[in-house]
Amino acid sequence: MLIRWIRNQGGYPLIPPTVYGSGCGGAELALVYLTQELALKGHDIQVFGNTGNQDGFYNSVNWLSLELYEQYAKDSCDVTVVYRVPTTLRLNSQARVFFSCDQYTSGDWNSYVADNEPMLFFCISNYHAEYIRRNYQ
Repeated sequence: MLIRWIRNQGGYPLIPPTVYGSGCGGAELALVYLTQELALKGHDIQVFGNTGNQDGFYNSVNWLSLELYEQYAKDSCDVTVVYRVPTTLRLNSQARVFFSCDQYTSGDWNSYVADNEPMLFFCISNYHAEYIRRNYQ
């Protein structure tokens, strides 16, 4: 299964070597470990975001600059997971997931929902799930 992750909030570069070198937050660490575990299960994983110009395969996961997303999205994938912040990028996939890992979701939620309505919301706690239900559905 081809699973694309979109980490579009910018911020500091995130690839596994930065995690082990300079550290990162808990949500970012969850992204790294979750994608690695999915790759170990045999899935083809692509993560698009700020790689600090260090695109490449790390622990069987393909970490790519967000600027390359549209090029890859020409071909459909099985699942697209939008991580943390809504996006207006075209999601060419069979299933769409929003991965909520913050107390307050930021970004242009209305544009996101209008063009790429999630089929599933993944929230890290009941608090986060209730926040999403209360504010965005």
